[in-house]
Amino acid sequence: MSFRKLPVYLAVLAGSIIAFHIVGFIKAEGSPVAISSHASIPGYALQNAHIYLTDKVHSRSLLHMREAVRSIEYLKNNASGASKKHLTTGLNALKRVESMMDSGLFHSDSLNINSVIALNALIYYEIEHAKAFIEQEKRPQAMKALELAIANLRNALDFAKGNKKEYEVQIFSDINSVTSNYYADKDDMIVILDGILMELEDLDVAYSQ
Repeated sequence: MSFRKLPVYLAVLAGSIIAFHIVGFIKAEGSPVAISSHASIPGYALQNAHIYLTDKVHSRSLLHMREAVRSIEYLKNNASGASKKHLTTGLNALKRVESMMDSGLFHSDSLNINSVIALNALIYYEIEHAKAFIEQEKRPQAMKALELAIANLRNALDFAKGNKKEYEVQIFSDINSVTSNYYADKDDMIVILDGILMELEDLDVAYSQ
């Protein structure tokens, strides 16, 4: 290979790599919203909001809180039924924190409590979609939704305190019983997922105003 032609080959290679990633991104965004990249943003943003608040970098904390608000609002606008109702509650919880931050009030307890509310709303949203995917014989999509639910549970455990952690751990265990048995009977999976949805409905910290 001529060294003079090397930049041309590198340019072609770089172009191919960029095209590959663009196609992958389009495919990801073509997925149902519940398992698209949008669904993973809130937990990441809330964790960063907490980290920067702890470090007293308030402007960055507010920036990530706004990102969490925008992402949950997007998910809410693409949801329906019980999920939409719970995401609305989670969104309102985060907007309360955002409003406080806008006023110069940065309280970790408020951020923690309202983050748990929002994250449990997201968990409900993912579980409801996982159930729908199972019913439609779409197990890969169902497992992806459950993976996102588990990620949000891990985030919720970071924010939850006292006996609230026990409830989150129980829900984590129930979800794991589904993800660890990919080929379980469809009806058995749906029964477990229905039970998790009921647990989330009963969890008083989840949707308290």
